[in-house]
Amino acid sequence: MRTFYLFQIKEEYEDLYERHAENLYQIFEYLFHLKENQTYEIELFSQLTAPIDKNTWNRDLFIRYHQERVYSKWQTSHIINDLYKEEISMLTIKRSYMRIESNQNRSTFFTYLETKHLPFFVCDFENHDYFWLSDLKTLV
Repeated sequence: MRTFYLFQIKEEYEDLYERHAENLYQIFEYLFHLKENQTYEIELFSQLTAPIDKNTWNRDLFIRYHQERVYSKWQTSHIINDLYKEEISMLTIKRSYMRIESNQNRSTFFTYLETKHLPFFVCDFENHDYFWLSDLKTLV
């Protein structure tokens, strides 16, 4: 099972880190493991990321997938359980990030999020993996 964190990066930082994804990942990894000085963590995080409109994303995802058999929604989690692709993915939307837990390296949710053309930076801290969502097609 993999856990991906998706951060919507502000436009000015997208341009700055587009070719330096490793540096951006190191910042997020540092923030992910930081336990002290939370004021600094919040300030740095808010400088890099744009807030996520939870209500809009939850509504849009539900509208997009609600008629598909492989989709279900439970509280604030969107779930894909596709037996044909052998995929189980759960997407949870927070105000500052999205989290996808999946048994696949490429979740179905990535395909939908790609269509929005927003600067999402994806991190899997456990496996030390990171990429821009827009680069996903070239990574596969």
